[in-house]
Amino acid sequence: MQPELTTAQPVKQGAALGGWVCFGLGIITMYLSLLLFFIYGPLFCVALILSVVAMAQRRIVGGLVLLLCCLLVAPALWMGLTTVRGTETLEQVNEVLDANLRAREAAIREQREQEGEQAESTSPSAFR
Repeated sequence: MQPELTTAQPVKQGAALGGWVCFGLGIITMYLSLLLFFIYGPLFCVALILSVVAMAQRRIVGGLVLLLCCLLVAPALWMGLTTVRGTETLEQVNEVLDANLRAREAAIREQREQEGEQAESTSPSAFR
């Protein structure tokens, strides 16, 4: 009896590699603009699916790390970016509103001064 010759099958890394590429592109797209959710959303979904495929191909550690990144890192980054950019936007809006309020108060003050000058010039004591 001859021993069976076994050939070593190459380890399949395509799913894990593709998942990391999709995850990286999703992170970059999310960082560029939160409004591009129709691009980074599907990329994260594909990365999530590919992480499960990688685990099925016995790339358990790589698939699990990718799965955790898709489920934890991506939402945390979204929340952080939303908070930071939302705060910056609200500060800019607040500055514009303060400038408008100061301009309106100055215009009202100027109008009252003009009305006061007109009242003094048309007062009865001026006709005497």
